[in-house]
Parts: sequence; C-alpha cells; structure tokens
Amino acid sequence: MKGISRRSLVLGTTLALPVLSVVRAEGRKLLTPEQRQHLVLETRREAAQAEFTSRPPLHVTNFDEDRYPDKRASFSKTMPHNDLGEVEPEAYRQWLAILARGDAAGFDQAPRAPQAVERLNDPQATYATDLVGPDATALVLPPPPAFASREMAAQMTELYWLALMRDVPFRDYGTDALALAAVADLRLGRYRACSVDFVPV
Repeated sequence: MKGISRRSLVLGTTLALPVLSVVRAEGRKLLTPEQRQHLVLETRREAAQAEFTSRPPLHVTNFDEDRYPDKRASFSKTMPHNDLGEVEPEAYRQWLAILARGDAAGFDQAPRAPQAVERLNDPQATYATDLVGPDATALVLPPPPAFASREMAAQMTELYWLALMRDVPFRDYGTDALALAAVADLRLGRYRACSVDFVPV
C-alpha cells in the first residue's frame, strides 16, 4: 500500500463500482421488478462472498501507545489532563475499557474534562457495518509516523504554517512574504525528513 494515498484509494474504489454495474448490465434485457430484485440479491451475495473469502489484513501501529507510559502521543481529546497537558492515567484506562467493551451505554460514561466544550465525533463508528464497498476493517493504511520521528515533525511544521497563513489569499501565495517563508521552511524541513515525499511548489 506504500505510495497509494487515501484519496486515490477512495476514488479508485468509487469509480470501480459503476464500471462493474455496467459490465454486468451489458447484454441484459429489460427486467421485471421481481427479476431485478433477484439480480441485485445475486450481485450483492457474490460481492459479500468475495469479501468474506479474502484474508483479513494485518493492521500495524506505530507503537507510540506502548512507547510512552504517559500516553503523550495517544488520542485523549476531551479527557481530563494535568497542568502539563498529559492525560490522566485513570481516565485513559477507562476509555480503553469502554472501547474494548463496545457497549453503547458505556460511551455516555466516557471520562470528560469539566472544561471540555466539544463532544467526540461519532466515537462508535468503528463498530458500524458498511453496506457499500469493502468493510472499513478490510482496508489497510500505513501506520502514522512515530511521534518523535522527523516525518511527524515535518507534518506538524506544515500544520503550523497552515494556521499562520489562514488569512493569506491563495492568489498571493506567489508573492506574499509569509507564503515564501513557508515554502522555504517546508522545503528545508521535508529535505531533512527524507521519508516524506515532496512535491515542489
């Protein structure tokens, strides 16, 4: 999967669906509603069987959760944190237990910081079953770069520059001093982070 972006994967899968439908439809006469129902059932059964017989992929992590006992590189949004911004250990353990149980009612009891404003966006999505295309768990993405890696540093630098340039019009990117500084800095940072693909601006 290295070299395949999420965007190209999604687009490729989406474009393949109508092509498959056209191929199956060629040479078929006009069907009655009942015949159409049977055709749809057969097509979906074949697709489900093909998905069922394929080998489940091996999902790999970047091991940051095991690497840092204080969970500094793990997801902890809306949870209680100490003054250093580190998640409270007990709150994190409770969160993992809720995820492991998968009980919908448990998510209402998820540990939450008193000052948290936003709520988690669909934390139970991982338990959903996809009815269109392959199941989400059947798709493989490479693990994110490690928290202390050069690649992660380059990505964070890009995010900070995006925040700084939020009010710079795109039409000014070629002449704006802040945009030119961002380009120079990102080129240098991505040159140092050799594993990051760089597309010249």
